[in-house]
Amino acid sequence: MSEKMYEPDSDFQYSDAGFCIIQQLIEDVCGKPFTVLMNEHIFETLHMKNSTLE
Repeated sequence: MSEKMYEPDSDFQYSDAGFCIIQQLIEDVCGKPFTVLMNEHIFETLHMKNSTLE
């Protein structure tokens, strides 16, 4: 198996799995669903009354 080599900052690779793990970790630590936490800590704090996350 050959591995591609890139110069630093020359390529970006997105990993949805990493964000899913972070979301689950936040839910586990806080004991609340991620949508509730987003509403409490992001949307309400920033007075974003027309924003949702479903």
